[in-house]
Amino acid sequence: MKSLVSPVPGRLVLLIWGIAIGLVPPALFADSRDKVPLSELPLAPAPETSSTPEACPDAAESLTQARALFDAGQADGALGAIEGAWADCPNPGYEIAALRARIHFALEMPDALRCARAAYDLSSGEADALYLVGASLARAGRYEDAIPYLRSATERLMTEINNPTITLSWHELGECLETAGYCTAAADAYRRFDRAIWNTHTEHRCDPAVAFIVDQSPLGGLADEVRAWSAIGCFDDALTRVDQFEREYVEVADGAGWGDPRPARRTALRKLRCDLLLKAGRPDDALNHAMDGAAVLVDAPRFARIVEAAENADQVIGALLANLNDDDGYFLAASIAVALQVDGRFELATRIWDGMSAARSTDIDVAMALAACRVRAGDAEAALAGLAETLVRAREADKGAEKRSAWLAPSRGWGAWSDAGAAAPVSLSSDDPMKTLAGALALEALGRRADALIALEALFARSDNLTPGSDEALLAAFAHALAAQMLIDSGNLESAEAHADTALALDSACADAWEARGRRLLALGSVDAAAAALRQAADLAPPSSRFAANLGIALANREGEAAYDVATQAQFDRAARLDPTDIGAFRNLIETCLNAQKVELCRTLLGSRRLPDEVERSARVSLAIHALAAAGAPRMSLRHMAIAALRKLHAEYPDDTQVALSLVDQADPDEALLIAEELIAKDPENPLYMRRVARTAADVAEFERSLEVWEALARRFPDNIAYWSSVAELSLATVDMVAFDEAVAALRPLTPHPAYEAVFLDQLVRIGQWDRAADIAGRLAAQNPFYERRLVDIRVRRAAVEGRISDAEETLRDSLASAVDESSRRDYRNDLTRLLASTGRYDEAMAIMNALPAPESPTDDMARSAELGILHERAGRFDLAVIEWAALVKRIAIYNNSLGEVDAYVMGWLRALAQAGRVDEALQIIENYRKAGKARAEDLLYLRQMVLQSTDRLDLYEAAAELFVQIGSHDDNWREVCNNLAYHWVDRGERLAESTRLARRAVAADPTNSAYVDTLGWVAYKTGDFDMAVHLIGRAVAFTSERDPVVLGHFGDALWRSGRQDEAKGAWRKALEAITEYSTEQDKALREPLQARIDAECEPPLAPLGQEAHDQNGQTGEDD
Repeated sequence: MKSLVSPVPGRLVLLIWGIAIGLVPPALFADSRDKVPLSELPLAPAPETSSTPEACPDAAESLTQARALFDAGQADGALGAIEGAWADCPNPGYEIAALRARIHFALEMPDALRCARAAYDLSSGEADALYLVGASLARAGRYEDAIPYLRSATERLMTEINNPTITLSWHELGECLETAGYCTAAADAYRRFDRAIWNTHTEHRCDPAVAFIVDQSPLGGLADEVRAWSAIGCFDDALTRVDQFEREYVEVADGAGWGDPRPARRTALRKLRCDLLLKAGRPDDALNHAMDGAAVLVDAPRFARIVEAAENADQVIGALLANLNDDDGYFLAASIAVALQVDGRFELATRIWDGMSAARSTDIDVAMALAACRVRAGDAEAALAGLAETLVRAREADKGAEKRSAWLAPSRGWGAWSDAGAAAPVSLSSDDPMKTLAGALALEALGRRADALIALEALFARSDNLTPGSDEALLAAFAHALAAQMLIDSGNLESAEAHADTALALDSACADAWEARGRRLLALGSVDAAAAALRQAADLAPPSSRFAANLGIALANREGEAAYDVATQAQFDRAARLDPTDIGAFRNLIETCLNAQKVELCRTLLGSRRLPDEVERSARVSLAIHALAAAGAPRMSLRHMAIAALRKLHAEYPDDTQVALSLVDQADPDEALLIAEELIAKDPENPLYMRRVARTAADVAEFERSLEVWEALARRFPDNIAYWSSVAELSLATVDMVAFDEAVAALRPLTPHPAYEAVFLDQLVRIGQWDRAADIAGRLAAQNPFYERRLVDIRVRRAAVEGRISDAEETLRDSLASAVDESSRRDYRNDLTRLLASTGRYDEAMAIMNALPAPESPTDDMARSAELGILHERAGRFDLAVIEWAALVKRIAIYNNSLGEVDAYVMGWLRALAQAGRVDEALQIIENYRKAGKARAEDLLYLRQMVLQSTDRLDLYEAAAELFVQIGSHDDNWREVCNNLAYHWVDRGERLAESTRLARRAVAADPTNSAYVDTLGWVAYKTGDFDMAVHLIGRAVAFTSERDPVVLGHFGDALWRSGRQDEAKGAWRKALEAITEYSTEQDKALREPLQARIDAECEPPLAPLGQEAHDQNGQTGEDD
């Protein structure tokens, strides 16, 4: 039997992390449960219910289809089939219930726990059922409740000998125990997981879920076990386990079926032991152990901590500098210096860089790193003097050399100098070209690019009348090449071309100039020409990581499979070998291999290369996801797995910004926003973090926060069109017209054509900004007749909203009479008939449609029939609407096609059937589609919830709507169902937390939709946040281009609850006025309760709050 699903993410709470890094003394948090053994923990309770399943022959086919799809990794497709089997069987057995639970768990659906319990009630002795309940509880954060089920799953070992789910349960149990504080028991669980994968059940490593854990940690559960011991200060026990693992399992692990041996495991073991020795207060022992194996020394941050903690730091630094001739020693020394510099330990870092500079006197990279460290330490003059000396020595060394040095690496090699040096004095001397060049390099590295270009002007002035190939010409050529690179980085490609051409005219062998030409061509999309120029640069200079990486990037921009071929891989591999500190090269190499589906090659790279921790962490995540995707990823949700891995890495490495940013991009919006806000709190001016905050804030409908950040970005980068466009969009969502006008004014000079403003027309109309919308449409219509139609639409809608129906009708009739093309006439005619229908003049509207000549094309004829169906529906003539829609569906032979192009007709047909009271007939049609395999699962779910929405079958509606929200694409239908389901729950006072989440998702997808914003405001009302309710529903009122009595009624209730009684009665009166003889029956039913609110002398009969509404509806029961 195979296992079910991917492991739940590691829950490493902040307290455990604080203890692990030595910030919190473990003894301060000692707890009696720390020492509770695993054997004393409870087992799972007996099932709550029992039933006798029945044979379901009708469900057999759906069950077989669901199992095949799920085993092929197509959980989304399996969902529709298993729901069909569940519906076909009135009393399903364990097989159906278990598969349904597995699918719901894999798709992270909200009712996964309920489904798991249904399977458990049918067969409580199955390890799979126990695991599903436990893992679902753990995913919901109920770790204590999960422990009995997971422990019971592990007890099934004797009855289900070869079930990988049991092995998986050990690891999941360990994580739950650790998070709940049972550290001793957690360590025991992790140890049993290791025993299973390395000793008793090695075949379980082939199971995808178990393999995923091992991919994330080469040591299996050892690192988790060590963390559990460390949390309670038992470092000796942890060290004992590390020694035991090395004796018993490392050889087994190295030959575990991954091809080549895995030195990465031994490296990880050394790192683990070093950390333990440091935590135990034994830095000298940690130092000796680290020095004993070169591979572990790659982990510079860890070794830097050893240097700081050791009493013999001088001896350590001396040992580092004594081995600079060795590539490993050079890489190690540079990595440690960078780590110390990042931590602000400039004195120690400067000593290392100084020693390296003395040993490699012409190495410009080292000289720049030393200068950067000195600038950050406040000694800018010494920094520039040292850099200038190195440039002189490098230039002298170039004379007579077969290939000349490339000098542009500093600004892209060890990283830009921090803002701490941005204001440092940089003295320039026009009499000393090398000092001028050093100053320009320093200014560029400090981010003062404009100042650097001004400094280079002194060198440009020397380039007139120079003899190509002379020393002066070579120096001037380099200055022009440097300027070209800076201009490319600034986006000024035209000026960059002139400087690159001048440089090559002075020195045709200037590698930096060839590189500038190649980068410019690449930016322009000339991939082949760019690759040729960059190859020339690489051939002219000594072996350089930078040139190899740039050539690799150019090759990776080719079309199709060629982008990931051997040539691309070879360049990135060369770059990574030439400079082991080039993290970007490693990342590009791994991603290129993965894109080429060379998963085993990536595994070999991870095992054979000594990668920096940052690269190894991101590579582990990428490798796991790609490897499982290549294998079909059976029974798993890849997105859930990616988030699980990233959460665990983020907990282990909270300061790793790359992991944090990846988690922000993958996690749910609420979690993503919290992490993004943490990042921006550490570095408030970082544009990358600011963009993440702005986007994630908008994703959770916190538009004011999003607008604040976008405005800050736009003002810092006033030429950025994307930032100003975001400001404009968010200003409409918050009805901040001052910000909107500022954004539009900023965009006008940045865009070549005013058509960009057209994207704002719909939102402006929605929020009632008629004059602004008409102004934009008028200016666009003057240049393009297409926008005349939009201008007329704005005038008509405004007149209708303001009650000037005759004006609206006159405008449409005039436009219809003056239209010169059939398309415009058709649009104006449809608008006119709908306007007439909205005022009750259905017969007049139908007469206009029936008087038209028969359309010539079948497409136009079907569009006319659809319009007739809509008019019948609006007139309340639902039986006629059914006939019209059914004829349309029949004409296009719906049963011989998928729903793809004709779903609008099918939706109209089913909608009319439901309105006519023929719900069962509509549901049977949907079932026929399912059995015939004529539509996607999400299409059928959407249709099903649409039909059930207005009926009393609320349980069926909720089930269909919930499933659609989970698997539907994020289109208009998805937003609508999110909103409708949220409103359905919140109006009944149920599931308010889930309603909030769904309402936010709908509003985030369509911020100016008044119905969606009203739902979110109604959630705030039901939860007692009346000020927020007034704010949101007030915004919905402003967004309502047609006065909506429901929204106005909500607004009045919220105003009254917040103490603004007079304003509340005004809102109720406006709601009454909005109800006319042409309103729907639902709106007309609001007259009596609205009048009762207005007439009440004291407390009016307001809408109940959440729990009150819940009680009134008689709802009970646990909400899993």
